[in-house]
Amino acid sequence: MSFTPRDPEGSRPIEAGVARIAPLHSSGYIPLVKYGEQPADQGWLIVGEVIDNPGLIERVVKNVQGIGSTPPRNIQAEWLLEKYAWTMGVVAGAFVVGVDRLPQVGPDQVMFHGLGEGVAILEPQMFCLESDYRADHPDLTPVPDEAALAAPLKAALNDHLERLISTLTELKTRPAAALWRAAGDKLAEAFLWCGTTYDKPERARRLMEQILGEPGRLHNRLGVGIDSFGEEFHLRESCCLAYRMPGSRYCQGCPLAHAA
Repeated sequence: MSFTPRDPEGSRPIEAGVARIAPLHSSGYIPLVKYGEQPADQGWLIVGEVIDNPGLIERVVKNVQGIGSTPPRNIQAEWLLEKYAWTMGVVAGAFVVGVDRLPQVGPDQVMFHGLGEGVAILEPQMFCLESDYRADHPDLTPVPDEAALAAPLKAALNDHLERLISTLTELKTRPAAALWRAAGDKLAEAFLWCGTTYDKPERARRLMEQILGEPGRLHNRLGVGIDSFGEEFHLRESCCLAYRMPGSRYCQGCPLAHAA
């Protein structure tokens, strides 16, 4: 059964959601989350205006760095795409898994700071379950079940990725199919992280299935392994190419590491 924590008295649903998620930034795994328009002169940009601009994306790709060295351009593009997918997946996933509410997160409804170090939600409107105790709030649009809550998120993520991947392939960085596979892997990793963080692994797996389980460009087989600490990790379908960098090796969930 889903449980929505009580909002602080007098707060808007979006403000209450951001207040719950923002402290997770200290973990180092989730960007700083804010609500409302942020100043462009401090580096905040509307996402849609960036991902549709080949010149801007080319500059961003060139700024992607490895540890102690600059990766080849194809790896830079791969890592940019993966960081982008992680950022959107972990922020939206935290809202859905943590409080069963989803803000408007389309490319023109959020701002980024840097390469995803900060995310700002621009609109107050959110989707929620009909069982939400604040479902009659004017900022909330009730939907009947978890699948209906996941549907607008899947549409938003597809919009983000289609636009960014289109730009990256226009720049001849990586094949589109490889980037879509990487995006699916990174979203699965982000949702699993949300499940662990909120101690809601079953809720996170349901979200994974709703976003990634159906045939399509975001399809992912959703393989899960257990590490030596008993924690779940995603068995990827794609390789992030990190092993090609000096001093690196296969990641824990790399398909090349599990090929045997």
